[in-house]
Amino acid sequence: MRKYGLSLLLLVIAASWGGNLWYYKMQKLEQPIFLQHYYEMPASLFQNTSLYYVMNKDDLREPVYFELPTGQLLQVAHIQSRDERGRLQLKEAIVSPAFIDDLKQMKEPLTIDQVKVHYSTGGETETVSIGKIIVYPDRREEQALEQQSVHASSGGTGSASYTTTRDLTIASVDYSFPEMLQGIMKVKVNGIDAADAASFPIQLKKRAGFHVSYNSYSLPKNDERRFQAFIVRINYWDEKGDSVGDQSFYIQPQLYAGDLRSYVKSREGDDNRE
Repeated sequence: MRKYGLSLLLLVIAASWGGNLWYYKMQKLEQPIFLQHYYEMPASLFQNTSLYYVMNKDDLREPVYFELPTGQLLQVAHIQSRDERGRLQLKEAIVSPAFIDDLKQMKEPLTIDQVKVHYSTGGETETVSIGKIIVYPDRREEQALEQQSVHASSGGTGSASYTTTRDLTIASVDYSFPEMLQGIMKVKVNGIDAADAASFPIQLKKRAGFHVSYNSYSLPKNDERRFQAFIVRINYWDEKGDSVGDQSFYIQPQLYAGDLRSYVKSREGDDNRE
């Protein structure tokens, strides 16, 4: 009887060990998986930008810098670990462009959808899709809207208050990536829904107050947009079609420990690297 019990115990231990080994191997990543980023931001904000990726905890390589298709470089200033589950870990690389002078003089927007990753292992590189990052020139002309206060949360809610520097007509208000954020974004200006075209234009006298609030609603658990990072630009347009001001805000990816395995599985087979 004891012999039978011992054999059963050894069988259970072996099965448990085998199951753990199988689970461990199932979580092995040959290469880091980069999240999709949808950023629209001024050049000044691009100087400290987050790029997210999932990799194995026991993988010692790290991105050292990212090379743009133009040959310009984004240097990795800092890497921090976020949520983890088993072997999988979400990491955040804080990057800073090595071409600051070019950014200060840029006249046209810069669009980035792929980068070449240079790893700490030496000559190892790979080209990956990172979504769509749009960097536009910093505003140089006189501000029609003078910002008085701003409040924001990482969850995608916030507000900003302005004072006009001249008589001003706000003909419309829109935001970045509407095809992706429609249905989960709500923007109000002076209490008016920005999507209500019939409520525009808004006439403002010099030194009048202008208040903008925004809210991004929680996404369902199976919505892939939860696992994407956003920097959204809210743009204010006058009757001539010129931008008279803007506000950027950040929505962090809602990729937590319990989501890592399913996220990796959903990205298997993605043709996003070379």
